[in-house]
Amino acid sequence: MAGTSLYGVTDAVSLAQQTHRFESGYLDWLLGDETQKQQRSPMHALAQSAHQVNVLLIQGELDKVVVPEQAHRLARQLEKSGGRAEVLIFDNESHGMQNPQNRMTMIKQELAFYQTLSP
Repeated sequence: MAGTSLYGVTDAVSLAQQTHRFESGYLDWLLGDETQKQQRSPMHALAQSAHQVNVLLIQGELDKVVVPEQAHRLARQLEKSGGRAEVLIFDNESHGMQNPQNRMTMIKQELAFYQTLSP
């Protein structure tokens, strides 16, 4: 099982403490209470999974919506559970890739990641 996270939330429980004030204001409405946040978080679902999971995590270093630490924490958890994680942090990018060169690099890196998983 493999996937790519493009500046995605990996731990909804800690997101409220890590994101900027605007985003944190509607997280309960969007994600629910603490129990629902935990159920909806890849970080916590990983503990329940019997599958080896391989994920490429892509973040902007300046992201204030989903801070890069979210990607690093999930990568550590994936590796502990026997999966594989690659974290790709783009300099001078925030939430979403704005620089066309970075977008191209992102696509090439994603292709390379999946090629390493092919038999």
